[in-house]
Formats: sequence, structure tokens, C-alpha cells
Amino acid sequence: MYELLYVSTSPPPRQVDLSQFTSVEDALEKARASFAGFVPLAKRIIAVDRGGLQLPAIFMLSALARATGLCVGVVDAVKAENPHVAFPLLRSYSDVVMVVLYVRIRPAYLVTVMKGPRNLPSGAPGRKGSQAMINAIGKVAPGFKTAWGELSDMTHFGSLAIWNSWQLKAGPTKLGTVNFATYPRWKKPSDPLLACGWLIELSGALCGTLALMLDEWSPPLWAGQTLDSLPVDRDDS
Repeated sequence: MYELLYVSTSPPPRQVDLSQFTSVEDALEKARASFAGFVPLAKRIIAVDRGGLQLPAIFMLSALARATGLCVGVVDAVKAENPHVAFPLLRSYSDVVMVVLYVRIRPAYLVTVMKGPRNLPSGAPGRKGSQAMINAIGKVAPGFKTAWGELSDMTHFGSLAIWNSWQLKAGPTKLGTVNFATYPRWKKPSDPLLACGWLIELSGALCGTLALMLDEWSPPLWAGQTLDSLPVDRDDS
């Protein structure tokens, strides 16, 4: 897994720093702390909205609500030692962050995600695939593409998911001792730390991006905005 990097250039992806954790319990505590700021951020969004239920506010608050549910699920899965739940939930969480990152740099896409493809006004951007959005956000999150791919492999029963239930240990033969379990368990002791580290990275990316959107969209892209009044960004990237 690789960390999200908020830099303008694209260095090689770096692994999440697991040395920040002293134990699984410490990782869980830090993971919970990473999304503790969602409520204060939601209150700030509501304050900027001033009760208007404007569309940018609805979008941001909905992102925080979904993220909170996914974060709670990841923490519970880590406590239950269940990678088959933890990593797919992290992939779902990464999708939320991906869309928020994309809407920040392509404000007109808010029309698409909130109206849906069947109700788009003329000239609005079409629905984007995941790869198109990942390529577009590469400058602000250059580590995202590689990490999203690994989470996808774990989610869609690719090689990482297939071999997750198997462990090879040193033994008398060349192959060693093969250990298989039908019950959920971590393949490696570092995996629960990795899951918590990824949750922390995603939560930081989400909070940071929403805070930037509040600053950048207010004004001029906030007050009185409706689905039909948002600017149309015709850049298809």
C-alpha cells in the first residue's frame, strides 16, 4: 500500500510509514483519531452554508457521512482481524476520496455526481470512469493510482485476495509448511497496521481536500449555487 502524497510533482510512491505505530492497539487509536475531525468540519460546512442547503454543502456533508460509516467499519474489521472486510471497505473509502479530489479540480462535475447521468443538462460533463479521475488527480495525489490498484485487487478477488488465506512458513521441505484457514485472519502481522495507516492517509486527504474546497469555493463558487448554475468545465480529462 502506498500513501497519498499532497505534492505538485510525482515522486515514486512511498509506502505508508508503519513505524508510527507501536502496536495494533496504538494503530487503532490513531485511526479513530484520524476521523475525529469530521464532526468539526461538518459544523464548519454547515456554518458556511448558513442553512441554505446549497449543493456544495450537501455534497461535502454526504462525503463526510459516508466516510464516517466506512471508517467505523474498517476499525471494527481490524479489531475482528478480518482483512476480507477491512481492505474492501478501504477501497470503498478511497472511491469517496477520489470523487472529492476530482470535484475539487473539476467543479462542474458536481452536476454529474448529484444529478446522475440520466438527468444531466446539456453541456454538462459526462460520467467519468475511475481511471480517468485517478489520472486527473495525479498531481495532487500521485501515490493514489498504485494504492487504489492494490486495494482493487484485494476487493475484486485478485491475486492479493486469493492468497490472503494462505501462509507459507519455513519447514523441512523446499516449499516449507503450508497453512490455510477458512476463518478470517491477517496474512502478515503488519497487515492491521497497514489498514490503519491507509485509513489515516485517506481521512487526512478527505479533510484536507474539503477544507481547501471551502476556501476556494467561497466565494465565488458557493453562494446560491444550484445544479444548473454551477459552471460547466468542458475539460474531459
